[in-house]
Amino acid sequence: MIPSRKQPFAHWARNAALILLLAMPAHRVAAEPVFSFASTPGKLPKTVVPVHYALDLAPDLEKLTFAGSEVVDIEVTVPTGRLVLNAVDMTIEAATIEGEAASTTSAAACSWSTIRPPTAASG
Repeated sequence: MIPSRKQPFAHWARNAALILLLAMPAHRVAAEPVFSFASTPGKLPKTVVPVHYALDLAPDLEKLTFAGSEVVDIEVTVPTGRLVLNAVDMTIEAATIEGEAASTTSAAACSWSTIRPPTAASG
């Protein structure tokens, strides 16, 4: 029987692959950290955490605008007298907290609005 020339190459390739695997540094594999709202970047206070959004939008395709309403379920982690929202290019016409009217203020030069409840919100 004549020895095959492919066998020595296959043997060499298998050994080379094994040596490369053993020479690679062993890195610890870890999952990404659990999401933490408190550690996310941003300018809004971290004392009020949104947990659910419900949006009802009505677009006006001719004016390229929309109107609508939004309900946000929140978790208040520290008692507060105000809620600060991102409001880029938005006008808040009215706000309520658990059915009670709340006052709103917007800063024209900024991208946020503040909602003040009739009484301080608490967790």
